[in-house]
Amino acid sequence: VGWEAQPTEQAVDTPFGPTLAYRWAATGTPVVLLHGAGTCALMWAPLIAGLVGRSVIAVDGVGEPGRSVQTAPVRDADDLSAWLGATLDGLGVERAHLVGASYGGYVAVCHALRVPEAVASLGLLEPVLDPLARGFWAYGLKVGAALALPGRWRERRLRALRMGILAEDADRRRFALLGQIRFRRRGLPPPVPISA
Repeated sequence: VGWEAQPTEQAVDTPFGPTLAYRWAATGTPVVLLHGAGTCALMWAPLIAGLVGRSVIAVDGVGEPGRSVQTAPVRDADDLSAWLGATLDGLGVERAHLVGASYGGYVAVCHALRVPEAVASLGLLEPVLDPLARGFWAYGLKVGAALALPGRWRERRLRALRMGILAEDADRRRFALLGQIRFRRRGLPPPVPISA
């Protein structure tokens, strides 16, 4: 994807369980990527090539289908911020550009509100900052149903749902399906409305 080397993997102990991070080393304030619910750092693979030359860290969140292991419940926004803070401390990151997608955007905002001096900037991609509407769940069910379709029907349906990346990449598609079918997401708080 344009990088001279694969990322290094680093496991960090946090009060909520060991957290795995993938790191592409470079100078400057690191860009920390926080994925959405029901996925892991792998979701950022299509964007990594655009960050060549930057210091980048993609984190597998605890309680999600990545390689981090949740050992204690994350009860609220304070705990989400504490988990991210412990992760960044363990990685030796004092200040970061946080980029969060969906639930990862919620985590980023929670941390920025509690520890603003640790956040150089926020990049939010469709952040979940309010309680989830029924349409969110309906969309998720449509994507799940599309993943189960054969060949061209699956491709057409996923593209119509703006999930072209899953139509194009069989490995990501298989991982997404396993994450939705075989993984039970527990011990993480639902998003609540943010007020600054």
